[in-house]
Amino acid sequence: MKRYRAYFVLYVIVFAAAALVGCGGSDSSSSGSGDNSGSSGGGTNATGFPLAGLYNASENARDIFVTHISETGVATDYDFLGDSFDQGVNCYLMELTGTFTSLGDDRYFFEAQGFTSIVGSFEVTARIENSTLVFTRQDLSDADSDGDRDELITFGNPVITDQTLEDLQPICTDEDLFFF
Repeated sequence: MKRYRAYFVLYVIVFAAAALVGCGGSDSSSSGSGDNSGSSGGGTNATGFPLAGLYNASENARDIFVTHISETGVATDYDFLGDSFDQGVNCYLMELTGTFTSLGDDRYFFEAQGFTSIVGSFEVTARIENSTLVFTRQDLSDADSDGDRDELITFGNPVITDQTLEDLQPICTDEDLFFF
């Protein structure tokens, strides 16, 4: 399950990056696409990385899992350990996931750096549709466990508009994790 979540989070991050870059499409207006400034929600940021924002990467209602993409393209996951899924202490486990680099035209290069189940680097496309970061990539790691590694897979993560990065507190300490 953690392996699938790691792939899901990676896909969500990739989708978020591409979605924010492509939210305008051929229409010059992007209103209603979940566009927010700064790091508090997924949206085009005039001063930073276009995918910067917070995205709901939870696999189910019991698991609170948030992905943050910084203004420099760094993706970090925040897993709340005090939810009914993890049943741990009331803190956020913060893990670096990787870095996005824009290739233009809704295309990004993602270099995985954190989760051991997400290995390597790959290209993804991403766009925002109905306030959801949607990304597509080749299923090199068979994330959907169907045996087909040549297919394209698509994932989506909702843009978070009612929280900021500062709301994801407290961050877990080593002592918190010792008892988990």
